Amino acid sequence: MQNRVLLVEDDDELRQLLARYLTNQGFTVREAANGRDGLALAMGQDCDVVVLDIMLPDISGLEVLRELRASTHIPVALLTARGDETDRIVGFEVGADDYIPKPCNPRELVARLQALLRRIAWDQKADVSATREYGDLRVEPDQRRIFQQGAALDLTATEYEILNVLLAHAGSVVRKTD
Repeated sequence: MQNRVLLVEDDDELRQLLARYLTNQGFTVREAANGRDGLALAMGQDCDVVVLDIMLPDISGLEVLRELRASTHIPVALLTARGDETDRIVGFEVGADDYIPKPCNPRELVARLQALLRRIAWDQKADVSATREYGDLRVEPDQRRIFQQGAALDLTATEYEILNVLLAHAGSVVRKTD
């Protein structure tokens, strides 16, 4: 089965170039030129990963990401010309899984998407849907919450994902590339 990518980018030339390259690399690509269309396609769950530009003509990519994170766990890689540290930090705090500055090498984009998809597949091998307990920690995956001694931890989406993976594979070596 081919991996399905949703590419949300308002620059027609760049979007078409990346879509062609991703298709040639074996991905099934859906495209959106603005945030609202991208959000609708992503909410339809017809993709495995989203590549999302931050600066879109209608609503910002960060707003799209906020709405996605309110209801889905789809991995999202932000693709943006805005490369200052604050923008990257805000992107991760909102729930981005990766951050790719423009201009990007299409080959690097493919490698990053494949790494994200490997991690998701690996996460799904562990039974991550049931509530689990590890010492004084309790993981509630359906609500994406982790509790310590009964108190909810205040975690970003990325922190939640990392801690969840580490806990699900406790006692095993977890490699960054897995």
